[in-house]
Amino acid sequence: MHAQRSDIRTGQLFTLLFVAQAAPAILLSGRSTGGSDPLQGILSVGLTAAAGLVLTLPVLLLRRKTPALASRGPFALLPVVYIAGTVWLDGAFLGLFQVFLQDTVNPDFSARMTVTLLVLCAAYGALRGLECVARCAGVIFAFLLVGTGLVLGITATRMDPGNLPPPFYDGCGQTLRGTGLFLSRLSFLPALAVLFPRAKGGAARPLLGFAGGLAALYALILLLLGGCLGPYAGTQNFPVYALATLTEVRSMQRLDAVFVGVWFLVVTARIALGLTVCRACGQSLAGDRGAVGWVLGPAAGLLLVTLLVSEVRPVREVLLAPGPQLAILLLLGAGVPLGRLGRLRRAERSAP
Repeated sequence: MHAQRSDIRTGQLFTLLFVAQAAPAILLSGRSTGGSDPLQGILSVGLTAAAGLVLTLPVLLLRRKTPALASRGPFALLPVVYIAGTVWLDGAFLGLFQVFLQDTVNPDFSARMTVTLLVLCAAYGALRGLECVARCAGVIFAFLLVGTGLVLGITATRMDPGNLPPPFYDGCGQTLRGTGLFLSRLSFLPALAVLFPRAKGGAARPLLGFAGGLAALYALILLLLGGCLGPYAGTQNFPVYALATLTEVRSMQRLDAVFVGVWFLVVTARIALGLTVCRACGQSLAGDRGAVGWVLGPAAGLLLVTLLVSEVRPVREVLLAPGPQLAILLLLGAGVPLGRLGRLRRAERSAP
């Protein structure tokens, strides 16, 4: 895709990616971590962070060569593939988030209407441009640090190491399963491949801060789940919310409302990022024409996938399956940049 002029810096981009990649943390459960051993889950997080850094190398190398990810020839239709992959991944996540709202937070209000409004807000941000989304993500990042830090800090006072199961009691199987599951949730890879050429500045420090910060966040949540809830966490579909309900601060009892409110903002930023990726892909095909359609069309697709995931269990199992999601992420996040690099090197060798 052709480069577009932008004032966004790499630090802003990785802050936006951090907020978006943090969104699935509220949906953590034994199913999403491969088992009930929090220590193995933390090890899986560390391995995933290391693998994620390796998977970003093709994009980093490609940026040095050229700002383009696609060109004429076999790469001409890649923007369509990126749009389809983004709609699948974000729609599947949003569908699971809607299930979370319906089953856990408040079954009496319309979760479907709430998610629809969330997507409309995200679409408005995407229409305003990447700079707008990145600036909003900076504010949401501050809320995430303060709100999540407050809730997790209070729950940490209830932690009992005796609740933690013996490490590796059942072998290392959970570590391997958990690593595969976490890898299938690295949704930042396609977004980085599309938007990284539009950012200015060095990437080493922002990337390391991004990976280390995410690993620390997920590791802390997993540790508190095991230390505070113990075996009870395994009985909950969304134990992170159960963890948040343990918070009490005098007149501000039940800070789980604050926790969920912060995560509404986080999820909105994630969807806005995805729609911004769709807009960038559409503009690489049609220029600046039809920007509204390249946002609202994928937004409608997101809502359709969300509806299918939340209401049709067989479809949910297919769309949330880690295998296809991992394949999409590897293809769009690393495979396409690697193919582009190979093509550029062949062109350089054949040049007189």
